[in-house]
Amino acid sequence: MADAQGTSLAGRRVGFIGIGRMGTPISRRLMAAGAELTVFDVIQANMDALAAEGATAADSAAAVCRASDAVFSMLPDDGVLLSAVTGAGGVAETLGPGKTFIDMSTVSPGVSAQVAEALAGTGGAYLRCPVSGSTATAASGSLAVFCSGPAEAFEDCREVLAAFSAAQTHFGPAEEARVVKLMINMIVVATPWLIGEALAIGGRLGLDWQDMVDAVGSSVVASPLVVYKVEPMKARDWTPAAPIDLTAKDLGMALDVAASNGFAGAYARTDSGIGASVIAGEGAGMEAEYAFARAVHLEDLEDAASVGTRAGERAVARLGARRMPTCRAPVVFDPRVAGGLLGHLAGAISGPTIARGT
Repeated sequence: MADAQGTSLAGRRVGFIGIGRMGTPISRRLMAAGAELTVFDVIQANMDALAAEGATAADSAAAVCRASDAVFSMLPDDGVLLSAVTGAGGVAETLGPGKTFIDMSTVSPGVSAQVAEALAGTGGAYLRCPVSGSTATAASGSLAVFCSGPAEAFEDCREVLAAFSAAQTHFGPAEEARVVKLMINMIVVATPWLIGEALAIGGRLGLDWQDMVDAVGSSVVASPLVVYKVEPMKARDWTPAAPIDLTAKDLGMALDVAASNGFAGAYARTDSGIGASVIAGEGAGMEAEYAFARAVHLEDLEDAASVGTRAGERAVARLGARRMPTCRAPVVFDPRVAGGLLGHLAGAISGPTIARGT
């Protein structure tokens, strides 16, 4: 059996740990290519759905690894990855010669290095393969995969990676791919804020919402990310692509890498502060497109400019100098930065002449 791209994994024993929003469509691509898929997730319903489509449900990460030659994981953060690898019933218990563990999570280089150390004595290979794309690109098999780890293992697994990706790039022997993914996510997170403010300026001058969005989508700034968002933006559809707490987590890791290498990362630090303000004021789990949604609706507030300052003050009051989960150094969110920029955005988009979509 081969998928629509011609990739055939017939007879390949593949495992998947963490079959959530991204893991599920990737798993389906692997099955469509003919892989014998074994899955594990802490949410039983996720496993049941794929089992109904032909996958085998396992009772632990170790069981997935035991049944598979190539084992993927797609997990939310550092702690979950470490637990899945080194905890009871983890990958480290059953990974061995001839097997490759391929983690696609967005995690810190430091914790990824700890995973490498934990697996070093197993005889198995460890590939770091974070991906860039959305659930839609995962379903269509057009993700980009950034890989690092043993080059031989990468070549051995390339055909499996091709079942759900259009590009696979090997960056080096250790944690290089982790850094590349954080670089990409910095740009992804910054893009909505910048576009939101640009549209706000146009709206302030009375430009039509639909025309502005079309202009952005047909211009030189129309990256795949922007093109993907054009129609939802025109419809003012703010369905989340990712929770803002995970976005803040990714930026925290990027800031940590920057700081540890003597780079201030001022722009990312600003984005991180704004994200923390939103979390503190509205609660974790808010959508990553929150800035877009807020930009559209703030025109109805009487005192829009004060919203950002209040959110920033709440962030500092609640977070203070609390460490981000993946940071080695405290990150302080200053209301004059986080709140002030939110206030600036709010002020820019409020006013009687802002264009409203139809």
